[in-house]
Amino acid sequence: MIEDHSEFITRLKHETQDTSLPPIVQCAGEIYEGLTRLIKRDEISAPYRAKCFICLGYFLIGDDIFPEDVHGPIGYIEDCLIAFDTILQISQDLGPEGDNVIISCFNFKKFTFQHLLEDFHLNVSKYEDLYFKALNHTGLISDEEYVLITQQEGE
Repeated sequence: MIEDHSEFITRLKHETQDTSLPPIVQCAGEIYEGLTRLIKRDEISAPYRAKCFICLGYFLIGDDIFPEDVHGPIGYIEDCLIAFDTILQISQDLGPEGDNVIISCFNFKKFTFQHLLEDFHLNVSKYEDLYFKALNHTGLISDEEYVLITQQEGE
């Protein structure tokens, strides 16, 4: 049974409070909530709103590339990485006002956006395989892009 939105956010925030988790995972609840605010902004184009919806749905699907039910809260790592990737794309697409839009939608309590950006890059490197599989699994990158990326990694 699908729980309601507020129950999911409460559970997500509770499950990811362990300080041994990467900061980006500790902020999973704030990332999820921020995406829900971001899709309501007029500045966000339809393709980027669609990407936000994909990221929100990926958080909700229990049987994803690295399932939380199997791996515990660290299982949110690829969920957070693909969401943060989308957030960064939107910020860049909006140009100079992009940072202000992002800041207005996301309420990170424990970490600064800059700290999360650094953690994002660190964890993309650490969980590269999961990250690219999740991007491909969700359709955020095409099969052709995925093959090119994985071929380049193998070289």
